[in-house]
Amino acid sequence: MERRITGNTTNRTSGDKRAVEPLIGALEDEIDGIRINAALALGKLSDKKAITPLLRTLENEKIDIKPFFFGALFLLGEEEYSSEIIKSIENPDADIRHVFEFKVLGCLSLGVC
Repeated sequence: MERRITGNTTNRTSGDKRAVEPLIGALEDEIDGIRINAALALGKLSDKKAITPLLRTLENEKIDIKPFFFGALFLLGEEEYSSEIIKSIENPDADIRHVFEFKVLGCLSLGVC
C-alpha cells in the first residue's frame, strides 16, 4: 500500500525530525501539492540534510512551483536563495508573482497550504 503525504503537512510534522526522510521522499511525488507541502515542511523543520534533495528536485521543477522550493531553502538558512525570492516577487509574469505573493508567503507565514 502506497502512503502519501497529503493535506496540511506543515502543521502535522511540526518539529518532528522523524518526518524528514518521508518528506524528502515526497519531493519526488507526481502531484504538485504534495511536493510543495513536503518542501515547505522541510524548510520549517530546519534539518540541513534536506538541502541537497531540495536543490536536486528544484533543478527539474516547474517554474510556478520553484518559488516554494526557494522559500524552503531560505527557511533552511540558504540565504543565497533570498535573491530568487526577490526575483519571484518582482517577476513580470503576473502568474508567478501571484503564486509567490499569495501562496508561498501564505504557506510560510501561516503554515497553511
